[in-house]
Amino acid sequence: MRIKIIVIISCFILALVLFSCSGKKQADKSYWQAAVEEKNGFTTIINPGTPKYGDITLDLEEDLSIGNEKDNNYMFYRAYRVAVDDQGNIYVLDSGNLRIQKFDSSGKYLQT
Repeated sequence: MRIKIIVIISCFILALVLFSCSGKKQADKSYWQAAVEEKNGFTTIINPGTPKYGDITLDLEEDLSIGNEKDNNYMFYRAYRVAVDDQGNIYVLDSGNLRIQKFDSSGKYLQT
């Protein structure tokens, strides 16, 4: 009688371990189905299915535009970085023209 109880408990524990392992494997497989691709030093994640958070729509609204073709102080050739200081002045690193330009918060040119 005691051997039967030990065998039944052992079978139950073995079945529990087998089912729990197979369930985890199946859950991990269905959780995220995407491909990770390395190309030219960039990592690209390709998700052929529905996005996890649904479709996201972005509405961009222009707040400020700096630059024109009439004044050289407002022309950029490879604007590389943009920074803003505590007073709201805007700094543009123009790597193509080898200069840093400073504009006020409304976009008016101040200095190079």
